Amino acid sequence: MTYWTKADSINIIRDLIDEAWEAETPEQEAVFPKVMDMGKFSRGEFVDISIGGLGTLLERATLEDIDYDTYVMGTEQRIIPVNYGRGFRMAEEDLDDISDSGPWDGTNLAKMGSYQDVMRRWKRAAIITMEQVCADKVLNGTTAGAYAGRDGLALLSASHVTLKNPTQTQSNVTTGSSLTQANIYSAITSLNTQYDDRGDWIDNEGWYTLLFGPTNWARVGEILGTDRQLDTHNWNKNLLLQQDITPVQWKYLGATYTGWWLINKRRNPLRFLWRQKPKYDENVDFDANAVKYKVTARSAVYHRDWRGIAGYPTT
Repeated sequence: MTYWTKADSINIIRDLIDEAWEAETPEQEAVFPKVMDMGKFSRGEFVDISIGGLGTLLERATLEDIDYDTYVMGTEQRIIPVNYGRGFRMAEEDLDDISDSGPWDGTNLAKMGSYQDVMRRWKRAAIITMEQVCADKVLNGTTAGAYAGRDGLALLSASHVTLKNPTQTQSNVTTGSSLTQANIYSAITSLNTQYDDRGDWIDNEGWYTLLFGPTNWARVGEILGTDRQLDTHNWNKNLLLQQDITPVQWKYLGATYTGWWLINKRRNPLRFLWRQKPKYDENVDFDANAVKYKVTARSAVYHRDWRGIAGYPTT
């Protein structure tokens, strides 16, 4: 009969947890990468500054006439990552039980499996946390404060302005709250008629993501899958069939959420930055004669620009 050493027990538990960690890939099943531009930053704080006047800096014409252009510095936006962490410590007494009793009765094997399951659930919980933080950005689309953009206004506002004279007041809030073909037409028009910080037109046309909650899944199917216009007395063709629109259902908006968002894929204003992807660590606690396990993640979500998104949020 062979007994394990304490080191053997630690290694077996470590191997089990590693297997569970490698086997699950919940990040690939997350929805927020379909909604936000993904990125990463390597410092504890990310700084984003809006700049207007990004045209040709030096233009030469006939007889060397020179037209100088200048930068216009906008507001500064600082983004600090949200931290996620879970951990547990396994006492020496548990390790002694595993070492002394052996795996043959199944008791300690089940105990080791429970540690494996804890790590699996924690990794999934980390991704769920990121999903909810991202969903809060659009759920609070009309709220300033913590959800304000670089211009100091909420994501959806009727008072957005350009940085450079002559200033242009712009809106990305749709007038119709219900999810209809006509209101999506209006949102597309809104996205295609926005100005940049110089007051010049932006090419936002083409390739959209239609973001909605579970309550609207059938409605979206009708809107995007019907040849003719819905809920009208005419037989006009559904022009949305000519657009490249990807429907994305996001459960983290809530089961009763009736709002909707149209996001231009060329100019996606929603950003998600990884500071540290979900990470598993383990170490021996020398003072307490225990083994520590933890899962950590750090990320930030913000909108750099309101252009490229239009919609009507509800709660």
